[in-house]
Order: sequence, then structure tokens, then C-alpha cells
Amino acid sequence: MANKHSRFGIASTILALCIWLYLAISLLLFFETNLFTSFYDKFLSSNQGGMIKGMGDFGLFILLMLFLFLVVPILGHLCGIVLGLIGSFSKTKIRVFGVIGLFLNILPFVLLGILYLVGSS
Repeated sequence: MANKHSRFGIASTILALCIWLYLAISLLLFFETNLFTSFYDKFLSSNQGGMIKGMGDFGLFILLMLFLFLVVPILGHLCGIVLGLIGSFSKTKIRVFGVIGLFLNILPFVLLGILYLVGSS
């Protein structure tokens, strides 16, 4: 009987691809359409000359942006790393998708680390 691919590895790879796709689509929708300005205007008062209505509203806007563009991808990639590790260390399954998923899920952290090092020098 032939070995099958690790289901955890396949899940890790699919999760990584979905998160990359989510981030690309959300960035395109948010910045290439007028969604950003309409979103921003909901939290700013236009009749006060662009002044912030209250720090609570602006803080809510910042928290929402933080959640959409940082928390969701980070949590997704961390779950993908765990799935990739489980799929990579499986003794009875083929590990290809586990390694691919692990690479795709670690890649954003490596890229952010490189950007941090380049920016700090």
C-alpha cells in the first residue's frame, strides 16, 4: 500500500495560500477602491474640518485595521506553522506538503525580519 500525503501538510499549504490570497485581495479592495476613504470618513467628522470626533472612534478604527491586516494573517500563519510541523514530522505519510506549507507560513515572518533589519540600519 502506497503512502498518502499528510493531511496536516495539505491543510497547512492550503491555509498559507488562502492567507496570502486574503491579504492580497483585502489590500487591493481596501486601497484601490474608495473603501479606505469611506471607511476612514465613518470615523472622522466631515463637518468639523476633518477633526477627529473622539479618540474612541479613531481608536476603534485603528484596532479594526490592526485586526484586519495584522492579527488575522499572523494567527493564520501561526496555525499553518503548527500544521506544517505536524505534517513534516509524520513518519507514515509523505511530507512534501508539510514542508511546502511550513515554508509558505514562515516566509512572511522572515520577510518582515529582513525588512526590520534593513530599516534599522
